This record gives sequence, structure tokens and C-alpha cells, in this order.
Amino acid sequence: KKKRKKKEAVADDSANLEITPAPQNVVQQAGSHEDIGPQVDCRNYLQTRRMTALQKFDAAGLLDYYRIRQAQDPSFFYSFQFDIDEQITNTFWADGKMKTDFMHFGDVVCFDTTYKTTDYGRPLALFIGVNHHKQSIIFGAALLYDETADSYRWLFKTLLEAMNGKMPNTILTDETGAISEAVESELPYASHRQCVWHLYQNALKNLAHVFSRSKTFDDDFCKCIFDYEVEVDFFKGWNSMLVKYSLFENTWLQQKFEEREKWAIVYGRTVFCADMKNTQRCECLNKELKNYLSPAESILRFFGCFEKFVESRRNQELEANFRMIQSQPCVPPVSIIKHAARAYTSSVFYMFMAEYVVGLECLIKEQQNDESAQIMIVEDGRHHDHMVRVDFREHLLSCSCHKFEFVGVLCGHVLSCITNDLRYIPESYILKRWTRAAVNSNDDSISHASALVEGPKHMHSQRYNLLVRDFIPLLVMAAEDEDTFNCALTHKSSMQKEIETIAKDKSVLVPVTTSGSMYYMTQTRSIEMGSQ
Repeated sequence: KKKRKKKEAVADDSANLEITPAPQNVVQQAGSHEDIGPQVDCRNYLQTRRMTALQKFDAAGLLDYYRIRQAQDPSFFYSFQFDIDEQITNTFWADGKMKTDFMHFGDVVCFDTTYKTTDYGRPLALFIGVNHHKQSIIFGAALLYDETADSYRWLFKTLLEAMNGKMPNTILTDETGAISEAVESELPYASHRQCVWHLYQNALKNLAHVFSRSKTFDDDFCKCIFDYEVEVDFFKGWNSMLVKYSLFENTWLQQKFEEREKWAIVYGRTVFCADMKNTQRCECLNKELKNYLSPAESILRFFGCFEKFVESRRNQELEANFRMIQSQPCVPPVSIIKHAARAYTSSVFYMFMAEYVVGLECLIKEQQNDESAQIMIVEDGRHHDHMVRVDFREHLLSCSCHKFEFVGVLCGHVLSCITNDLRYIPESYILKRWTRAAVNSNDDSISHASALVEGPKHMHSQRYNLLVRDFIPLLVMAAEDEDTFNCALTHKSSMQKEIETIAKDKSVLVPVTTSGSMYYMTQTRSIEMGSQ
């Protein structure tokens, strides 16, 4: 099979996008065509025409933006997909911070395409996760002008390449059949669940007449989503809802019942979802994004606004990191609670405390022993029974509610059974992703070893990411006070001089930003990378 020549899109899409070889100055900078980056190496072709055309000048603007960002951030990743007419059809991008976040928190990913409306100006899709402060974070973004299964397959394959092959354990998506087909093909080892927020939004549209005429339907519908622990109870609750609101003939609910194993929590309690079942999380992110994006923006303005949105999320994380470094929650003199406060971030600690309070209202109704464990029937404050199994010798704990498997924090039912016997949370029941040490530097040696295997270009990206991660908390502290701020500026000046001296001696490329362009400077030449 004849191999396609690698090309780069550089012309306005509105005038039949021209495909030309990569500019020679970029090739010189990279060293070879193979080193230009993923925007060339990863692109695939659809065998059809895209569904939606780009806006005028978007194609050239995309490439300008990507060149600038890659010059600023060596870890910046981007890729294009083209249709059968050589038109840009889809594009994906992720900066270094997104990739680093994915390494730490990419175990659960929500793929959200609800932004693909005129409200946001472009057909935007986001890969969203949750950090150790239970804040929503962005792992990557895409503009999708085609919504076929082939496009989604390309996107998921590109995500894996950007993240060095790391696959999420769980992916949450909307109900689209094309997305499900692509997930099954490209993410075969990930548990695929329908995002509850997407389901609820579709329910509001398809059952608007029911929501409007009844004040209790919302609660009954949500019970079917969240509350039941066993399938028999789910069936009873579902049938009761259909009878109560005369919905046996509703075709949308019939379809949802057929798909129940994808969305009802009763079928997914053993699948870790990092507490992303919370519908308010996606709703808040949608509202926040609307404050930044507008349909009338040019592509470069669109990217600028999107960057501000991402930056606002990161500022919230920095503030949470600073509070975590400076303080610990006030706790009662209870050993297991004090242990939780030392281990968890504040947000997760309060989630643990909520479960501890649930445990205070629990009663152990029955208890029996088998060869290795105690089995207890626990009644909670709502008079619901749960079966708890405790092996104190091996520190093995389980509950029929599967709170730990689903969220990653021990449930109140288990806590009510162990607090008299254990003064700490067993190590195997503290997930690192929820702890204060979730993003510490203990994995640096692994990252460095990976960089040595993958070559000097990857080492540069790894070093950049490590410096960004380690210096940002320091800068947050420095900005809090005038004296610390001045101290940081003083050391910054001396550090800059020393680094520039070393760089000059080794002819290291030093980025210099002017008002019009981004250049890479050496002693002998300057190479323009693109206009800002």
C-alpha cells in the first residue's frame, strides 16, 4: 500500500484547504520531518466528507495557535484529522499540565460533547476529570466537525497517544451510539458508563411534561438512578414510577430501561467513578464555560478565551493547594479521624467525615463469624440494611453498598463496625489520588527513566513538566505577601542570570518573546515560529 506523504495544512479552509509540505524553517528547528510533532504523525483520514465546515480563516488560525503554543510549551500536543477532500475535520490538543494531570488523575474520564452547540462558537468537546481536591480539571479538548464513529475512534486513539498510552479505567460519555462504538473499539479495557448528568439533561427534554406537572417525579427518577443497591429493588422502584406517573407507553423510558446497565448505579457500584456521578459538577462547568466563550469569536480569540477558562480552573487548584499546605481541618480527638485529616485533602476529608457521621447513626442488627471474618447486618439512619464483612487479621473490609469501590472512601456502614477496633484507616483503603501526596515528587525517578528510554526530546518535556509542577506552589506562597514577593523576584533575577550563563556556554535554545513573534535564540541564528 502506497504510503501517504506527510503534509501540513497551512491555508484558509474556506478556499479549499491547501495541503503543503511543512515549512523548511520548522523542519530545521525540529531536525527532520519526523520530529515536527504529532500534528503530522498522528493524523488520519476519514473516508467520507465532514458534517460541518470550519468558519472562515479557522484552518490557518488553528495552525498559528498550535505553533505558538508548542514553542511556549514543549509538551504541548496537537493533532488533525482530515476528510476525503483533504479538509480539516477534527482536531485535538492538550498542553503539558493537562498531560501531567492525566497521569495523576486519568483513572476516570468524562467525555463531554454537550458544548457542541452555537452557545460556544465551535463544536467543542472536552475530556474532564477530578483532581484530589474534587475539582473538575481538563485533560484535553477537541473541535469535532464530524460526529461519526470513525471520528470518535480517531479522537480516542489520539488521546491515548497524547497520554503516552495510558488508558482510563472508567470513561463516562453521553448516550450516542457512535461514541459507544468508538469506546468499545479504542478503549476496550475501560469500563464504559453513561454520564448521569447527560442522562438527566435528556430526561428533562424528553419528559418535560412529567417534570412540569409533578413535584415528586424528580425525586422518584433520581432514586432509580442513584439509590438502589440490588437489582430487585431497582425493578420495584422503576415499575412503581411507571405506575405512579402513567408512563408505561413512554418510548424514551422504554429505551432507557433497555440501556439500564449503562447508567443505573445499581449496575455500576463496583466501578470506580471518583464521585463523578454528581450532576452538579458538569452543570457548574457548563455555566462557567458559557461565561468565557461566545459564538462570534475568531478562532484565535476562541482559543484565548478557552485558555482563560482553563486558567481559572487551575487557579482554583492552586488556591486549594495553598490552603492544604498552610492548614489542616479542625478535628475531634478521635484517632481514625485525625489519621484521615493527615492523609486526605480537605475536600475528601469532609467526604470521609460525612460517612463517619452516617456511621454514628448505624446499628448492628445481626452478627456472625465465619472462618476468617465477621459478617454484620447494619441498619442505617434511613432504616436500610447493609451487609458488612470485616477481616481484622487481613484488614479486608467490604459493604453491600460498595461505596469504597465506587467513590474511593470507606462508607459509614463499615466505619461503624471498625472504629472500636481500629485507630487508623488501613493503608489499602486510602487511595493515593485522594491524598495530600497525590501529586508529590515520589514518581520522578520513574518519569526520568521513561524519558531516557524515549529520547532527549521527551526528556525536555518531562523536565519542563516537573519544574512547572514544583515551582507553582512556591509562586503561590510568594504572591501572598509583599516581602515574600520581593524575595521571589530577587532570587528569580539571580537564577535567571545563572541559567542564561549555563545556557550560553552550552548553546542551549533560549525562548525570547517579542511583541509580535516568538523566537528561539542561539548565539548564531533566530528562527521565527509563528505570529502571536
